[in-house]
Amino acid sequence: MTAANVGAVAGPNLLGPLGGVARGLGLPDATGLFLLAIPAFLAAALVLTAFLRPDPLLVARSATSTSALVAAAPITAVLANANVRLAMLVLGTSNLTMVAIMADSPCCAWSA
Repeated sequence: MTAANVGAVAGPNLLGPLGGVARGLGLPDATGLFLLAIPAFLAAALVLTAFLRPDPLLVARSATSTSALVAAAPITAVLANANVRLAMLVLGTSNLTMVAIMADSPCCAWSA
């Protein structure tokens, strides 16, 4: 969520400089952010491919029926854990911040 909040703030601020780069390549200004996003997603895919161990698919396939019962615990049991409550508070606060920033930012400033 922190990365989403940073992106919500930094994204519109990068539109101007990256729009100039896109214009220099003969592309529309709005495609400038894609020029940054494409290598960023490729780098993320490489990092996940290289360092994600153990493979989540293999872990899921080796899961037993008892672990499925643990995953289906009642919500009251899940919320009894202080770490879960803290994680939900951070998630909610981050989401509220992101929505507030997005609602306050002009949606079409780059189209002028």
